[in-house]
This record gives sequence, C-alpha cells and structure tokens, in this order.
Amino acid sequence: MPRGGRLARISAHNIQLNRHILDCGSTVELCELIEAHMEEFDPVNFATAFRKLLLSRRDGVPRGVAERVSQALEAAALQRMDAFQGREIATILHIMAKTRYRPWDPALVPRLEGQLEALAGTLTAQDVANTLWAYATMGREPGAGLMRVMEGRAEALAGTFTAQDVANTLWAYATMGREPGVGLMRVMEWRSEALAGTFTAQNVANTLWAYATMGREPGAGMMRVMEGQAEALAGTFNAQGVANTLWAYATLGR
Repeated sequence: MPRGGRLARISAHNIQLNRHILDCGSTVELCELIEAHMEEFDPVNFATAFRKLLLSRRDGVPRGVAERVSQALEAAALQRMDAFQGREIATILHIMAKTRYRPWDPALVPRLEGQLEALAGTLTAQDVANTLWAYATMGREPGAGLMRVMEGRAEALAGTFTAQDVANTLWAYATMGREPGVGLMRVMEWRSEALAGTFTAQNVANTLWAYATMGREPGAGMMRVMEGQAEALAGTFNAQGVANTLWAYATLGR
C-alpha cells in the first residue's frame, strides 16, 4: 500500500477513536476503551483521553480502575512523546492544572516541557495563555528556556490574543512572581485596551490584580477603559472579583 494511503487510513481510524472517546457515557466505559485501544492512540487521542478521564465522575467505578488507567496513559504518552505537538501538550497541561491532577510519574511534566520548548513556534495564542496559566495554577516554575520561548511567542502573537488569553497570561506571570519583559507588557497593554469591551468581570479583576501584584502601573488609556468596563459589568462581579479589584486600586495608589 502506498505510504500516503496508509497514513490516511490511520488518520481516519484515529478520528473515529476520538469520537468514541468523546461519546463514552460512563467512566467505566471510558476506562475500558482506553485500555483496549491505547496502543492505537495518536497524540490527539491521548490529549482527548486525558481530558475526558480527568473530568469524569468516579461514581460506580471499581476502586483503583481509574488510577490504573491514568498510570497506563502516562506511561504510553511518555513512550510516544516525540510525536506530540504543541496543542496536545498545552491541552494536557491545562486539564492537569484545572483538575489539580498530580501525575504518577514525576518525569511526565518535565518531558512535556522539553517537547513544548522545542515546539514553541507552533503554538497559538490560546496555547501560550493556557500553558502559562497551567504552570501558575499547578504552582510549578517553568524552566528558563521554556519561559523565554513562551514570552517571545506571546509577544509575536499579541494581536491574536482574546481578552481571556490576556487576563490568563498576566495573571500567570503575577502568580508565578515573574515580571514580563518590556516588549510583552507593552503589547499586552495595547491588546487589553483594544479588547476592553470584551473583558468579563473576572478578566477585569484578574488583569488589574496582576498589574498591582507585579507593581506595574497601567497606562492612563488602559485604566480608563478597564474602569469603564468594570462599571458596566458591576452587577456580574463575584465577591472575589470585587475584593481583587479594590485591592488592586489600593495597591496602585488609585
């Protein structure tokens, strides 16, 4: 069979596998599918399976089954790490952070990081923001190499960041106790000002909190549009958002 035809068949098979993973109606069914077909998974299947499994309910699942499948997924992913692309790695890191998942194998995150550093040039704005958010949420410190390439990528993609991406990126830097370079801060501020009307109450609160935590003073234009958006969304702020916003104003001396 010509190589192209074989690749097309594999791709179609993995697309079908992804659908089956997403369609699993219970955690038991999902675990059975993963154990039966894990050797056939491509990187997208791995990312989808990790996400589905970590978000699944454990009611009615025999003790130890989900844990065994998680360990097996980690081991298989490590074996095939060289095939992973940036999007799949960003997805896995994000869902691990969101669910407060602690890998069984301590080598998993460092291997994901090494692969991601090599692939940084392929990341989208959302991939960058989600990865930085994931590290900050997990309380992990990315290596200097990864931070350097992620910052460069963020600066290059600033024009495609959404309000959520901006807020998550700034919040991540502040939470990790890092200060972005002048170039990144300049484009993040420009993007914040341009997107202010699309910020949610949480985006506004997290952005202002990040500036105050980093000891940075937003420009007059950004503060004006952020304040206008906060006023327009006042009825949607939760208690934490109100507290973070007021704390930011006080810390900034405003």
